[in-house]
Amino acid sequence: MDLINIFVAVFAMILAVGIIAQMVSKLTHLPSIVFLLATGILLGPECAGLINPWLYGDGLRLIITVAVVIIVFDGGINIDLRHIRTVSTSVLTLVSIGVLITMIGSAVASHELVGLDWEFAFLFGALVAATGPTVIVPLMREIKVNNKIRSILEIEGVFNDATSIILAAIIFEWIATPYPHFGYGIVMFLLHITIGGTAGMLGGLMCVFILSQIQVITRPMVPLTTVTFVLLTYAFAEMISSETGIFAVAVAAIYMGM
Repeated sequence: MDLINIFVAVFAMILAVGIIAQMVSKLTHLPSIVFLLATGILLGPECAGLINPWLYGDGLRLIITVAVVIIVFDGGINIDLRHIRTVSTSVLTLVSIGVLITMIGSAVASHELVGLDWEFAFLFGALVAATGPTVIVPLMREIKVNNKIRSILEIEGVFNDATSIILAAIIFEWIATPYPHFGYGIVMFLLHITIGGTAGMLGGLMCVFILSQIQVITRPMVPLTTVTFVLLTYAFAEMISSETGIFAVAVAAIYMGM
């Protein structure tokens, strides 16, 4: 069997395992992420070895990027905007102070317990600070909570992921090419947020305008058109400044869901 057939067979097995995990989740009324993580570990290179992510080479990054973009968009567009005003303070606290506390706590723990140098400890802290819609959104679909808590967690999950990615990218750049001073890093972080937010607003605005004004786009074409604009929004933001695409997609999704 040549490499292409192996690639297709492994990809089909991953999809089949994902479907089975979703079915088991429905039967047991437990979040699907629990079964997806468990099967991934069991079938991965550390256990059974049936699925080897390195088989995909550079294609693995493409698959992960597209998947994360779609997941972030799905989480953002399904946010209940009616409750944003009532939870905005809580969300801002979670995606700012909450991320910093998690990052600093994780950095201190990894430095003291594992002995990582401080710069790599903070890079680790930024990476693990993300909660992400891949976990939060499935949990909210299975667990019955009031609308206020649901809105806080869903919005935090979408923006926390983007914030942590930007933080990790800036810290990595700091390690590779040290910034002149700490203030420069803060300016770069705010610049990333501004670029991502602007690109997201433009992408969302264009998508809403085209879907509402161009009559030749029929209902069956709407999902494909939307996904196209989401990917274009991500690519546009990344072309302007690296690691801003996820934040742009989150902003576009929330705007389109209004």
